[in-house]
Amino acid sequence: MLKILHTADIHLGTKFSGLGNKSNLQREQLRTTFKNVIATAINEGVNIVLIAGDLFDANQQPQRNIDLVIEQFHLLKEKNIPVCLVPGTHDSFDSSSIYRKVDFEGKCSNLKIFT
Repeated sequence: MLKILHTADIHLGTKFSGLGNKSNLQREQLRTTFKNVIATAINEGVNIVLIAGDLFDANQQPQRNIDLVIEQFHLLKEKNIPVCLVPGTHDSFDSSSIYRKVDFEGKCSNLKIFT
């Protein structure tokens, strides 16, 4: 049986400007949630992870979010779990795309970005 973990709309890097001094806490919650999704994929022994849009909230991201994604995808690679990712409306694959600026596929051989 094929086990698929499907997720979308994680929105790493969301500003949460309306939250004032709680915005940093909420951004950390997003990062923690993403790590929990990856841990669930590993713990459940899924065959593939599908990310269907908006992993990032915008194409401009702090390096720590880029590093987090690469680190988490490497954890999946260690368990031979491929990742299929489709850019969304917030991290679209245009001329300023984060997926053009950062060679995620080169850094994560288990990743395929569909454009």
